[in-house]
Amino acid sequence: MPTETRYMRSDLWADDVYKLLLAQTGVGNLFRIEEVGDTTGIEHAWGIRVFKGSGAEITAGTPVAVVTRTGAGSGVQSATWSCPLTSLLSTDTVVVRVYGRVSPSAAWFLFIDLTYLNAEFRTEALGAQSLDAATWTVYYYTYLAYIAAINKTRMQYHVDTATYLSRIEGFTWTPAPTAAAHAYCDGFVCIISLLKKLGVAWAAPAVADADPTLDPMAPSQAIFSPVAVLKPSATDRLNNLWSLVCAQTPRALNHVLHRQVDDHGFNHRRRRLLSFQPRLHQRL
Repeated sequence: MPTETRYMRSDLWADDVYKLLLAQTGVGNLFRIEEVGDTTGIEHAWGIRVFKGSGAEITAGTPVAVVTRTGAGSGVQSATWSCPLTSLLSTDTVVVRVYGRVSPSAAWFLFIDLTYLNAEFRTEALGAQSLDAATWTVYYYTYLAYIAAINKTRMQYHVDTATYLSRIEGFTWTPAPTAAAHAYCDGFVCIISLLKKLGVAWAAPAVADADPTLDPMAPSQAIFSPVAVLKPSATDRLNNLWSLVCAQTPRALNHVLHRQVDDHGFNHRRRRLLSFQPRLHQRL
């Protein structure tokens, strides 16, 4: 599962949403909230909310990873948030919005930049099956000052330079299964279907996963774990399963496998499976 640092950038996607990517541009941008009078002695806060690109919120409706300033100042501050395990479609993006609050009793406002675009940052389509449970560390470059000439307090958030290093560390996700993995599983399902067709008994173990030391070639073992065989690292187990099937039902198996087309279209799937294990054909 990739664990990444995602930078809040100053360049835009085509729909005027800022990018949340793996590197900076170095151009820089700032987002601002202003209020009348000198309020620098009051606690000001910065925080984020997180959404799927489809709009569903991952946070609970209020900003998380909150940092605060009481008194004028600027610099990088950080806070953490425990991201929950969240299912995603392979086409999903993740959106982070940055909010500010001018006092503990005030409402949260979404920051805007000098062109009136929101402080909203979005990833590319991740090709993920989930956003994983992980601790995010969110870094903000914050700024708070009273500007006497206009009698306003400025609360700002800066991004996208070596100084304004606003980012998220610990951004962790799991890739969606690849087409190759689907083909591998498809081939395994074909084996099980064929075993049933030939009257070979199939039983799953009582435990959720098989003993990793299980040797499918042992004559006394005719029980296999689907979970164990389907692990991406278990190609050898599938190879051994083929060997066992061939040893137990050689004539019937070879008869069915070498027919041009059977009633389940098995030969087509078998060819796909054998592309992963070319040596299997020599044993049939």
